[in-house]
Amino acid sequence: MHYGVFLLNIYGNNDTERKSKDEMLWMMKQLRLSSEEQKQKMH
Repeated sequence: MHYGVFLLNIYGNNDTERKSKDEMLWMMKQLRLSSEEQKQKMH
């Protein structure tokens, strides 16, 4: 019983970590895209 809850907590934490990592990567991609757009507008 306790062991199952323990495993669920571990996997839940890993899942949120993976989600936040994906969000960070997405944010970086968006920033890069917006900076590229700014460069194109300047030309």
